[in-house]
Amino acid sequence: MSDRLNELNQRLDDPRGDITEQLATSLSEKGQAMPAGLKLVDISSKMAEERLLQVHRRHPVYLAAMRLVVNALCYVTAYPDDIATVWPTSTPEALKATASTGQGKELRRARSQLAALGYVPVLLCGQQVAMQRQRIGASASPGAEHPVTHWRRGHWRNQAHGPGRSLRKLIWVMPMLVGHNQSNEPESGHLYRVSPEES
Repeated sequence: MSDRLNELNQRLDDPRGDITEQLATSLSEKGQAMPAGLKLVDISSKMAEERLLQVHRRHPVYLAAMRLVVNALCYVTAYPDDIATVWPTSTPEALKATASTGQGKELRRARSQLAALGYVPVLLCGQQVAMQRQRIGASASPGAEHPVTHWRRGHWRNQAHGPGRSLRKLIWVMPMLVGHNQSNEPESGHLYRVSPEES
């Protein structure tokens, strides 16, 4: 992406305009003639400006998509057991059962038939997140020592485990409402605006 941006910036800095004479010279060196009355204008600098504007408009979308992909990859890597295979509701039951529990050729044949019919399995992940949220919400203590109700942001943590805590694994620490059972206190929090870093 950065190579493409550099190329667009170079084109923007070098507006060449009318290139008829340059092309005519190049053709005459090769023994060819340029058609009479033909005028050629290089508009690459104008196009570069337009493409740069498009890139800058799309950059927040690219950034959000990249964050989503990275978080999804971290989650799938950290919690491979939280991936469930779900088939569309109209999938033929016999083929679905074979594709889910079959073995060897039988399994491959069933999946091939389902794919030919247009049925593709959907892999869902994150279903344990809802259960974890309920568990965290239920375990919040009313006498918490936090003076104000607030949200503790979720984050990825490299957790030590194993013999002598020598191994590491990536875990997701859920967002948590802290001190929310205090009496007569309205729920409050902070709004965080995530934006690209200024360079």
